[in-house]
Amino acid sequence: MQPEIADGVVKFNQRPKSKWVVEVIGMGGRVDMKLGEFPTYGDALYCGLTWMNEHPDDLRLTREREVRLKE
Repeated sequence: MQPEIADGVVKFNQRPKSKWVVEVIGMGGRVDMKLGEFPTYGDALYCGLTWMNEHPDDLRLTREREVRLKE
């Protein structure tokens, strides 16, 4: 997130433009479980990898998806 500057003044009430959602994908590509919402891709990726490492016998995959927020 970059600071928003208008007329030499930094605006404090910034809102993120997107968030990342981590989902567990099951048979047929449907979402079986939502693991959480995160502000950055790195945080979302860490959550997905942690879940896969904790469930080694589960053949489902995780997906990190970017969701745009309304301004």
